[in-house]
Amino acid sequence: MNSIDAEDIGKARPIDEVVEECERAEKILLKEASRSDRKQLEELIKISKSLWRAPFAFRGQAKQYRLSVRSRSYGMRDLISLHASEFRFVHELDWSTCWWEEDAGKDLRQAIQKRLDEDHARLTAWGMHLMSHPLTKSYNSKLLKEFGKRFTKDKRLVDIFHQPYLTTSEDRELQYGMAEAASNLIAFQGSLAQHYGLDSRFLDLSFSPKIAAWFALQPNWEHVLKGERVYGYIMRFLLPALQTHIMDYRFNWKPKPLHIADISNMPTTIAKRPSLQLGISLPNSPDPLFSSHLVGSGYVDCLPFYTRPCKLMSKIIKMDLYPKDDPFFEVINSFGQWKAQ
Repeated sequence: MNSIDAEDIGKARPIDEVVEECERAEKILLKEASRSDRKQLEELIKISKSLWRAPFAFRGQAKQYRLSVRSRSYGMRDLISLHASEFRFVHELDWSTCWWEEDAGKDLRQAIQKRLDEDHARLTAWGMHLMSHPLTKSYNSKLLKEFGKRFTKDKRLVDIFHQPYLTTSEDRELQYGMAEAASNLIAFQGSLAQHYGLDSRFLDLSFSPKIAAWFALQPNWEHVLKGERVYGYIMRFLLPALQTHIMDYRFNWKPKPLHIADISNMPTTIAKRPSLQLGISLPNSPDPLFSSHLVGSGYVDCLPFYTRPCKLMSKIIKMDLYPKDDPFFEVINSFGQWKAQ
């Protein structure tokens, strides 16, 4: 079964080889780095291990979603979308579409803005629901207190917060500071919802390349079980590099906070999926659209694969990442605005 780009079929490798390479990504990266880069990479990896389980995270995709964006200032830009569902790729695309030529992008802009407004309203209601539900109330309160402590430690942000008028730069600094302080709370409310089927402005990854491969194969699972050859992608992210160096909204290389949050340690008494899926999220990602220049840069790598009979495939087929006895369904069913997937 083939749903990947024709040009990537020839580049695809056996799934077990790709997963093994991903598991050894840290050693391979350091081995292939030049002497001048190795010291910086070692420092980044050291920092990442103090923040997360590992310096790399992965995402499975059955196929790539590509866009060509026309900007008056920058011309045509080829972009790769990392969100597979209908409108998830437009994660904050409201600022991008305004650059598209008026005659080409008006209807799309309106559709995107409408969807973003709906998602924002639903996520706001969802956050209020988590604050009041008996199963999540205490955990949400704990994260809210943590946010308060982290925010008040930064005297600069507290001073800006109490100012009656803010400059553009101060307003942006305040927003970034609040997002960083609230990253765990935001991840709990938003990314947790997305793990159960709610569209949101979050990009969900996994620390495990095996789990990423499982998700890449899901749309063609029937063919997998028949033993047919199935193609897919594993996207490999170098987290510490993404944390500080991503493309900003004007397509310039510029340090910008990404606020990566680890939700893989979510208590299983509340929700089982995050720990089973070794989930990690980018709760304040500026956009899940990555330029083709970024993919293959070492920060994000796209690795096409195909299935074949092997021990790894046997393990992947036996995985159960959507347990039916998940206690979090109680929270979802009492919300009523969407159904778990």
